[in-house]
Amino acid sequence: MPIVEINDLRETGAGKFEGKTWSEIEKEYPKQAELFRDSRDWAHIPDAEQENDRRQRGKEVLLSLLKNHSNTDIVVMFAHAGIIQHTISAILQSPKLWSIPMKNTAIFEFSIDTKAWNEKSRVQLNPTLWKITRFNEQPHLV
Repeated sequence: MPIVEINDLRETGAGKFEGKTWSEIEKEYPKQAELFRDSRDWAHIPDAEQENDRRQRGKEVLLSLLKNHSNTDIVVMFAHAGIIQHTISAILQSPKLWSIPMKNTAIFEFSIDTKAWNEKSRVQLNPTLWKITRFNEQPHLV
């Protein structure tokens, strides 16, 4: 199977915190470290990728899959938890990002009718066209 690198599946850009240990961050950016630790709000990290940017990347992942694949394709993606959460939010069309405790190497499996995805009629309510088959499962580790 061909391997295609999808840039939008990259890890969240941690700006000035990137590549540093937490001790280094607290020493170099004490106020920002404290604000981030207390809020988990990436807006406190200088030059970090922001929530709206990550949300848009999740949407782009979904749009790319819908555009470039058919209902008979099987697509396997590997990514970090942050972008997985944003992609799931896009699939579920949720305005919220749910803090899903992601298990290491967890499998998420969705079945999406690519032809009917943007349908604005009653077909969009048809649960046979989009399914969550697996969600945060680790059967391969048992």
